[in-house]
Amino acid sequence: MNKDRLFWIWLSRRLGPGCRHYMALLERFHTPYEVFEASEDSLVEVCPELTARDLAALADKNLDEAYEIVGYCSRNGISLLCYDDPRYPLTYRSLVDPPLLLYYRGKLPDFQTKLHIAVVGTRKMSEYGRRTAYKIAYELAAAGTVIVSGMALGIDSVAACAALEAGGTTVAILGSGIDVPYPTEHAKFQEIIESRGVVMTEFAPGVRPLGHHFPMRNRLISGLAQGTLIVDADEGSGALITADRALAQGRALYAVPANIGDRNASGTNRLIREGAHVVLAAEDILNEYKLLYRGAIRFGQSATLGRKSDYNGEALARMGVYSRTVGGNSRIPAQSGIDTSDAPSAPTAPTRAPTPIRKAKAPVKEEQVAPTATVTADRSAELLATMGEREKRVFEAIPMDNPIAIDRLLSTGYGMGELLAALSLLEIKGLIQTLPGGLYCRA
Repeated sequence: MNKDRLFWIWLSRRLGPGCRHYMALLERFHTPYEVFEASEDSLVEVCPELTARDLAALADKNLDEAYEIVGYCSRNGISLLCYDDPRYPLTYRSLVDPPLLLYYRGKLPDFQTKLHIAVVGTRKMSEYGRRTAYKIAYELAAAGTVIVSGMALGIDSVAACAALEAGGTTVAILGSGIDVPYPTEHAKFQEIIESRGVVMTEFAPGVRPLGHHFPMRNRLISGLAQGTLIVDADEGSGALITADRALAQGRALYAVPANIGDRNASGTNRLIREGAHVVLAAEDILNEYKLLYRGAIRFGQSATLGRKSDYNGEALARMGVYSRTVGGNSRIPAQSGIDTSDAPSAPTAPTRAPTPIRKAKAPVKEEQVAPTATVTADRSAELLATMGEREKRVFEAIPMDNPIAIDRLLSTGYGMGELLAALSLLEIKGLIQTLPGGLYCRA
């Protein structure tokens, strides 16, 4: 047994996914084992932002759960990719909140030399969006690009399927444990990706897909890729959260335009108006990387494909991809609800038998979110009244005049995952804005 992995698991389970304190701790203590051995005084000296709850968690030196996870992974073909592994993605090292370790099944692509492009969009895709996402993802993959997605219903999985059909590879990043397929409709598709690409997650085996996991997962989708392409997204689409994460991470943002007034056009067209690169074909993306990836990309490949890259419903059916569409020309209603893409509205039980992993504390129950409304300066109180206590508390903690980093909001008492979920909902409502560098301010 690689005992170093025990301490990587121990630390990741003590502070949880998405914690921004990891880098400060590792910069000083170098290894999780040294964090394990550190006294409370030295931990506070290195990272004064640690809360009483964080320190209590780090004071728990019990390794039983870590041993259980190692044994379970070994028996079930689950591999671990730790932060100190040379195969660990360089793109994640530039994040302020990189994953400490990743659980995965499948074959890791060359994260260091291959071009990775995230392709995401709404689960309520139009026929136009489905065909466009399939064609562009197919041509990108045929040229040697790795397609990154969340394996969600809709655009994400259409793009992943197209990449595999093109003979390329794809990375699917989950918001649950790797042994808890979500969405359940894609259990078969997950197995196919594991055999021909890779499925990854920062959540331990047995962790269920909870609503606040998905904003955390989205940062890993955009963070792994050099650029993110948005296809088919209205103003309430969870894909726009991924777009915001990409911009905050300094990644390129691309969007496919659509007919003005169509349901799924408002989000993508707004991104274009605000500066996202317009994409009409795969070459529009590939041409951006001619110099950086000369040896890894087969430029001009799409011109030789003919109609091979056209939408193939048979391929989706064969791989078990759920690909139902909504009306392509359905109009935007007066008020549209929030689409969290693939986040469940309530905790969803896994379809497989529970794992022997010790359960973590139950998360704060997600609040029901009211429909999106137009925001004006004098309507903040009215909008906040429709939201949960968590969102109100986080909003009140954001200063009136100065932007704030997310780790400063830990003083609210919420964990990183809960903060990301609250901030995402506040941003969709138009109450706050994301600034470069991962800062937040009131709108």
